[in-house]
Amino acid sequence: MVDICLVEDETGSFADDIANLQTLVGPGGSLIAALDATGSDYATCVVGYRDFAQDGWGDPGDWVYRRLADVMVGGGGFALGVPLLTAGGGGDLPEAQLEALHYLADPLHAAIDSNGDADTVDANDTVAGLQPTWRLGSTRVALLATDADCHITGDSGGWPGDGGTTSAAVTAGILNSAGITVIGLTPGGAGTIGCVDTLAAGTGGSIHPTTATGETIGDAILAGLGNLPVTVTPQIGTCDASLLVTFDQPSQIVISGEDASFLETITVSAAAPQGQTLLCTVTWLVDGVNPGPEFVEQISITVPDVTPPVAACPEGVNPSGKNVPQAPGKGQNEDGFYELTASDNVDSDPQIFVGDTGSSFIAGPFPSGTNIKLVQAPGADPGVKPGPNEVDWMITLNGDAIVYAVDASGNVSDTASCLVPPPPK
Repeated sequence: MVDICLVEDETGSFADDIANLQTLVGPGGSLIAALDATGSDYATCVVGYRDFAQDGWGDPGDWVYRRLADVMVGGGGFALGVPLLTAGGGGDLPEAQLEALHYLADPLHAAIDSNGDADTVDANDTVAGLQPTWRLGSTRVALLATDADCHITGDSGGWPGDGGTTSAAVTAGILNSAGITVIGLTPGGAGTIGCVDTLAAGTGGSIHPTTATGETIGDAILAGLGNLPVTVTPQIGTCDASLLVTFDQPSQIVISGEDASFLETITVSAAAPQGQTLLCTVTWLVDGVNPGPEFVEQISITVPDVTPPVAACPEGVNPSGKNVPQAPGKGQNEDGFYELTASDNVDSDPQIFVGDTGSSFIAGPFPSGTNIKLVQAPGADPGVKPGPNEVDWMITLNGDAIVYAVDASGNVSDTASCLVPPPPK
């Protein structure tokens, strides 16, 4: 979110520049369209300045500061205020941009008596309280368009500025404290107007050249806005208790449009419930503001199942559906009727397999609850065929049955032995 206030030199030398700027923001103009195309949350306002209309500093009727459009969403401020800009007056070459910027930055700045008649009610005076109404949390930018040096308080002859304009560095400090970045728009670019260089350097801004007639001022504005430093900060939102998201740095300052790089570490608690999906939201703030849904990161972590299932083969039912008890003291089911069972912390239906100690044969997979009849037949061909009535399958093996289960995560259970005696010889 950025608020852009054009602080425009309205002295006579800016007639061409202002005319070009009015074309750029008028119907069919390219500047507002280009700003809209960035997709940024921006707002605009317009301020004009000349000089004090006294003591030979400025011409009669000149002003130090006038707000032509307050902060308006999008290009609204430019569309309203730029057509009201005029060019004329100014008197000598240095102008009152420092006093205009000091007033803009300080909500407590006193009213300005432009003509020095000891009141502030004349049309060219500036009453108190006309600073831009910046949006809360916005990045604040002053586009300073000028071709002249800056008057400072104490100039020979008694220029009537105040204590905030004793030097460009002092004014830059006031602007910096107010969170306002100065982007200079000058015909010669950086290094040609010293006070503008100081204002930009002291507020983290930049200087961009325009031509003598200002026809490239739109390009200079866009270039300046693309060089703004922004602070990128990850803000962790709602996260599952078993999920911890950390970053290698709390924030990072980059030039607008450049990538900000962070090392993100996601830690899953050892106590996290297996098989569940953990969620967390991270919003990437730019200068403290969420620019839009594309700056919201949705983290989704599925906790793997790391505990193997448990397999067993308790006694099962015979074809009539009646339990067949285990023969006492033998450790085996004499009739070979077993139920294949498996349980798992996550997987509700682990697969069960039946191996043969006497061959490489493996039967399955079977679901938990399958009733089988085991037959031990040394030397016969192992196999599986449907069982009668309540018995689902009849399994013939060369040796004893080794039962194990595999869950959906590939975890394999310990084996369970299902013993039956071989047929008598």
